[in-house]
Amino acid sequence: MGQTLPNGDGVVEFVGLSERTPQSLRKAFGGTADGEAVHYCAANLIQDLKMAEAAVVYFRQESGEDYILVSVVEPGNRDRVVYRPEQRGPSRPIESFVDLAECLKKRDLGTQLAVLNSARLAKLDLDAALRAIAAPEDSVATVNKVWQELLDCRSDAYFQRALWALGHDPDPADRVAATVILSNFHDRDLSWWALADGLRDADPTVRGMCGQVLYSLTRYAPRRIDWAPAAPSLRHVLAGTNLFALSHVIQMLVATEVSSELAGTLIGDNGDLVMGYFAASHEPVRKQAHALLRQLRGEDLGTKFEPWQQWVTTLGSE
Repeated sequence: MGQTLPNGDGVVEFVGLSERTPQSLRKAFGGTADGEAVHYCAANLIQDLKMAEAAVVYFRQESGEDYILVSVVEPGNRDRVVYRPEQRGPSRPIESFVDLAECLKKRDLGTQLAVLNSARLAKLDLDAALRAIAAPEDSVATVNKVWQELLDCRSDAYFQRALWALGHDPDPADRVAATVILSNFHDRDLSWWALADGLRDADPTVRGMCGQVLYSLTRYAPRRIDWAPAAPSLRHVLAGTNLFALSHVIQMLVATEVSSELAGTLIGDNGDLVMGYFAASHEPVRKQAHALLRQLRGEDLGTKFEPWQQWVTTLGSE
């Protein structure tokens, strides 16, 4: 369950702790007085405190107070963090990906807007999509450039190249381009499966891009997905691999109507992080987890922790 401490003008909540206490983490980050504002950093949690995985997300609550969610996988649970192995071999850039890959290297606001809104092109033409996002004037040209390149990659040949590249190409730039190209093929379950598996890519830029594209698909082109073939990979994420993607995956599974038949595979024996979110003091986080639990159960057991915890425990014994 989540554990909360005062933190300046807000609170910090910890999910995933059992070997250490919130107070010990606070002290490790320099906190010396109750309620003192402490800055938590995922990189420091991993590098300095040897957490197997960590994510720190900042929210501004309606009250105006800050809410910080610190999620961790402790060293004793290191086997839960399962990234894909690094791709080996000489780089063989896919010639047809070069222009898009170059566009995506900019990492500016326009590029980010183009990726996060890429799935709008599933239902809108280019001009209508540009109007819909109301991009700042100095970002419009970049969004338009990225989307023009993306629209040129809609053939089945591009779909096959993108699938291969995301799973096998040793060049991260090509894998990033492949990720965005797969947003063109939102109507194919295989695209969603490949992107979900890409959340465990060895390269943080690639897995971050997979998360952004899945966010866009979930928001602008959601539909029912048969997640069974991708369930083993999603199980790793729900167990703690790539904690920055955990909230997005929870929302995605709800929006795409994940089957209740996958409950045991997805959270059996490893549902503590989802349950930690369900017990969180921050309502949006709590509601996300509750929605996933309802979807996986096929019915609502209410808002109390114990009935859901009992049910999740039975999944691990099946």
